[in-house]
Amino acid sequence: MSSVLPAFVGMGIPDIQGEGVTVAMPIAFALWFFGALFALAAGLTTLRYWEGLPAQTRLLGALPLLTVSLFLSAALIGALVV
Repeated sequence: MSSVLPAFVGMGIPDIQGEGVTVAMPIAFALWFFGALFALAAGLTTLRYWEGLPAQTRLLGALPLLTVSLFLSAALIGALVV
């Protein structure tokens, strides 16, 4: 859902150095940052009450943080390889 707004802005980008990139990239990074912030809050709260939570709730609480961490790790590895 958070990629919809940058995608609409990016659809009008004819080349990679165009004006749309300067608009779409800050929006995408800001939305990613807020998503990571909420994922961190959910993950830390889940870890705090880990013993008292059912198994399904543990997974639901930890999954957003795992997803953000996976994509961040893949981006860092991709940046180092290129």
